[in-house]
Amino acid sequence: MNLFSSRICMGKNIVLMMFMFLTITAFISYINANAQNNSNSKKKNEIVDQEQKELDKAKTLHVKTRTKYVAFYNRQGALGRTEIAEKMTFDKRGNRKIFIRYKGLGQMDFKYTYNYNSKGDLVEAATYDSKDEMATKRISKYDKKGNELERKMIDFSHQTNNKAIFTYDKAGNLIDTKTFSNKGELLSDLVISYKDGLIINAVTKNSKGQVSQEIFSTYDSNDRLIREDRKTSQGTYSINYKYDKK
Repeated sequence: MNLFSSRICMGKNIVLMMFMFLTITAFISYINANAQNNSNSKKKNEIVDQEQKELDKAKTLHVKTRTKYVAFYNRQGALGRTEIAEKMTFDKRGNRKIFIRYKGLGQMDFKYTYNYNSKGDLVEAATYDSKDEMATKRISKYDKKGNELERKMIDFSHQTNNKAIFTYDKAGNLIDTKTFSNKGELLSDLVISYKDGLIINAVTKNSKGQVSQEIFSTYDSNDRLIREDRKTSQGTYSINYKYDKK
């Protein structure tokens, strides 16, 4: 989901009007260099993006369905027609249950489905193509603390079946993520270092043990992330973060 330009509340449904389709990133994230995709283990240094803010807002307002439309205007600026662009439904706990994106005239572009355990942990998720055929599937296992221990990632189109294993320190910080092929071969290894609960360094190595990416993080006096220096095989670059009063 993306930043919403306007919002109209109608009962427990939120209708979102948009003037263009927005690109949505693929559902299964094959491990980034910052943290594990686990909403139950947010750290104080995490940046909460607009997508998560909108999802938290929907949970607080007990939203059942959220719909986004695309509006078409003529040259005179008059509204011609509207078409459904996205639709998301939530379960009783406020968790995402089904997300559908449309490509026009009510035809489905793709669909995501989500399933949770009794503690609210995401244990299974899947993507479907425009023909409503399953394209990818994710299956996760958790410990008693809600930490994700294992994630299977199945891609039917590319016929891959990978698995990620997560390791944590005593404080519950994710310190190592190893990704394996269906044959048990190591594909990548992400090692994260912390200081006072903040991520200082994250190193990703490929199957040969060679460093493919390294990230150094810098924080201000309020423990807010202000800079990331990244080294990759293609070169180095930096990302700077700034904050407003809120």
